[in-house]
Amino acid sequence: MAWNMYQELNIQRSRGQAAVDIQNRDNLSGRQQDRIDDLEERVDRLLLLTESMWELLSKHLGFTDEHLVHMVRTLDLSDGQLDNKVNRPARKCQNCQSAVPKDRATCQFCGTEVPGANLFDA
Repeated sequence: MAWNMYQELNIQRSRGQAAVDIQNRDNLSGRQQDRIDDLEERVDRLLLLTESMWELLSKHLGFTDEHLVHMVRTLDLSDGQLDNKVNRPARKCQNCQSAVPKDRATCQFCGTEVPGANLFDA
């Protein structure tokens, strides 16, 4: 009889833990989907902005698709690899030689202003 009660308690505890695990998984899954939705919206906005800028450049300044392709290739190869990415080298603080994140204008360790941040690194 005691064994049955012990087993029943273990079963109930396992069921409770399984329910908690399922809830945690669902919460994580929901947060991941929210993040995906946010990123998709950002990509859509960036695509619209990029296409709008290209229309302005081509119509008002006469740039051609060939100009664009050449510039994309030039920027892509700036790091030595043709990989459809722009990989800029990490900046170093001139004062303490620490690596400075691309989204910072000053060293996070010593506070020294670090030049070289790129407009598109934000």
